[in-house]
Amino acid sequence: MTQIHEHALGLSWVMDDAMQRASHALLDGDRVWLVDPVDDVAALGQAATLGAPAGVLQLLDRHNRDCAAIAARLGVPHYKVPRVLPEGPFTCRSVMRNRLWREVALWWPARRALIVAEALGTAPAFAVGDGPVGVHPMLRLLSPKGLKG
Repeated sequence: MTQIHEHALGLSWVMDDAMQRASHALLDGDRVWLVDPVDDVAALGQAATLGAPAGVLQLLDRHNRDCAAIAARLGVPHYKVPRVLPEGPFTCRSVMRNRLWREVALWWPARRALIVAEALGTAPAFAVGDGPVGVHPMLRLLSPKGLKG
């Protein structure tokens, strides 16, 4: 079962599985950016009601998920771990770039929103202690400096 959450930036859907994979549809005007999407009929149907698809953003190298297939089906670009985006409201922030882990985050200045794929998370394994958000367990010793600003 997929949980779909509407919010001020658009909507997110979380797969009810052990990995708690989250995907997002971010609304900018009348255009929708899909972030690390998993192909879920109900979630993508609801995302389609927000506006026209602008592109599919894959923020983590191993989050292949259904990104390429969804981009092809919708006829939009698939941006895989982009350093820059030629269009759109986001600035790409390098989180980690080495042979084992390539990740970017999106900074959305107009909305003061940071969208992070894996380095930060709210799943129980990440959010230890009092806070709702925490660093990925594999990155705790070498925390991602690219998110400092």
